[in-house]
This record gives sequence, structure tokens and C-alpha cells, in this order.
Amino acid sequence: MDSREPNNDFDKELRNHLDLEAEENLAEGISAREAQDSARRAFGNTTIISEDVRAVWHLQWLENLWQDARYGVRQLRKNPTFTLVAIITLALGIGANTAMFSIADAVLWRSMPYPHPEQLVVASEVPRSAPDSFLGTTYLTFRDWQSRSTVFQNLAATMPDQRILREGSDPVRVNGVAVTHDFFDVMGVSPILGRVISKSDDVAGAPPVVVLSHRMWTERFGGDPNIVGRTIHIGRTLTFSAIGVMPAGFDDDSVDYWVPMMLIIPPNFATRHVWIFRTVGRLRPGCTAAQAQAELDSMLQQIEHDFPEANRGNDVR
Repeated sequence: MDSREPNNDFDKELRNHLDLEAEENLAEGISAREAQDSARRAFGNTTIISEDVRAVWHLQWLENLWQDARYGVRQLRKNPTFTLVAIITLALGIGANTAMFSIADAVLWRSMPYPHPEQLVVASEVPRSAPDSFLGTTYLTFRDWQSRSTVFQNLAATMPDQRILREGSDPVRVNGVAVTHDFFDVMGVSPILGRVISKSDDVAGAPPVVVLSHRMWTERFGGDPNIVGRTIHIGRTLTFSAIGVMPAGFDDDSVDYWVPMMLIIPPNFATRHVWIFRTVGRLRPGCTAAQAQAELDSMLQQIEHDFPEANRGNDVR
């Protein structure tokens, strides 16, 4: 109902009472003008009366709202199980909507900070018994995909890496990614300072190097233009040489640094039994994700045939 309707009804009612009062005055034999003036004097200032009534109505609305809220709380306290279910349902609904908005914001409205993002594909093994569970990929399976693929320009593997940055008086935990040297070529983004990880950096025994995110460079190192070549203390034992800085927004600034994969990969990770690597690839021009799906499916079936004990029961998505 329109909130103005009660006010309109009251104004009509007030005019009706004025008219009735004026008619009674006319019946007593006074003139029409005097009858109207006398009726107004009897009622007083109608504008003030209307404002007072409106104020009462607003207070009554607030009082009703307060009473409804108190009643609702009492009912919820009487039935804690229902209350808990209701709160969880609301939380899940709000969380799901927030997540969907975040995905839509990232995928539909904000452009990705990479050239030709439609060519980028992330691939993961999934168990047939739980097709919604993403395992990642084993290191050796990734290498098979990389060497045999014909639909990808290149494939890269990544793995989370977390260390303590020991620069200044306050050590701080920072989030990094270990990457194969192909990673920056796949993403197609160049550094704003220095260079990225090369093939010679991504071999066992190579000197430790690190590429810094723009945020880490500005927040932790003051945007030092001479950062390239500087020794960075990350972790307990290793010291890294800074070789480059990526532009702002690369990887959504959620990563602080990148290091070579072979610098941190334990020997037992180079097997077909540890599904920890994230695979990202760039399609060749004219190739589609459906073609990539078919090719990786075929390759994984061959790998499962060749190594049945290690790759039993997985598909690719």
C-alpha cells in the first residue's frame, strides 16, 4: 500500500468534519463565510493537526516494527534447532550469491590481465568415482602432456609455495608459486623490470632466483628501481637473487613471488603418485577447449594403459 494513503484518508476525514461543522453553523442562521470561519476556529490549525497525526503514525510504525522484531526473536529462541537451520540456510545462500557474483565479476566484467585469455586452459585430473573433485596432475603426467600435445602452444605446471620473508625487522609470511620456466610464456605477460624465469633457472642445482609481484615490490621493497640483482631472504636457508618484477594486476596480485619449479620440487614428486601440480596451457590459434579435452583424454588413457597402477580411475577435465 502507498505510504501516502493514510495521510490522504486523514485529510479527507478532516475536511468532512469541517464541512459538517460549517453546515451546523449555517443551520443556526449565520452566513456561509462566517460558518466556514467558525468551523476552522473550532478545529484549530489543520496543518498542525495533520503534522501531529503523521508524526504519531510514524512512531506507531516504528513501535510495530519493534514489537514484530521482539516477537520474532522470542519465537527463534523457543526453537533453537529451527533457528540454527535458518541461520545456516541464510549464510549458505548469501555465501553462494557472493561467490557467484565474484566469479561473474572476474570472468564476465573484468578483463583478464593476459593477452587472448580465450586461449588459456587449466587442466586437472579428476577421479571417476568423484568427478567434482579436482586432483591436479602428477609431474610426470604433466611432462607427457607437454611433450605429446598438438593443440597447445605450450603447457606449464605450477605449485603453491609459502615462505617467510626475512627482510627488515619483522619477518612476514608470503605466498608464492613454483612454476616451470614455460609459465610466463604461456601467460604472455612480460616483466616491467628485469626478466622472468628461464630454462637454465629451472634445473636442479641452478642458483636460486625469484620474480617479485608488483605489490610485493612496492610494499616490501619500496618500489626500489634497482631491485634486480638484489639478494632476497625468503625462507630459512635459501637466499634468492631478484631477477624481475611483474606488472600490477598480474595473477590478480594474489601471489607475492614466483620461483623455479626444480628449485623446490622434492625427488619423490617426480612420480605418478602425487597429484599436486596445476597445469595451465595456451591453445594454438584455431584450436578449441573441446579439442584440448579430447586430446588430453586420449593421452591419459594411454598413460593409464602404460602405468595402470599409478593412473587407475582418473579422467581429465
